[in-house]
Amino acid sequence: MKIGIVSDSHGNVRCFSDMLAVPGAQEAEFWLHAGDFAPDADDLEVLCERHVVRVRGNCDFSLSGVYDETVVEAAGHRIFLAHGHLF
Repeated sequence: MKIGIVSDSHGNVRCFSDMLAVPGAQEAEFWLHAGDFAPDADDLEVLCERHVVRVRGNCDFSLSGVYDETVVEAAGHRIFLAHGHLF
């Protein structure tokens, strides 16, 4: 299973097109966005046509339904996702 991860997009959603052009990136079954402009994950979902799990970063404020950390289960593994500013 391939999982993509990105963070700190800071509103520069154009970078996602370049990122998805990297060989193998389109093979990711889902993506993780580790914060700093977590709403950018909506644009990533549209571009890659995959689910994007997101958490808040230190530049994300008052995002309803987006948490500072989460645990994702994939292929029998548990992945702890956080931006890292609280740890």
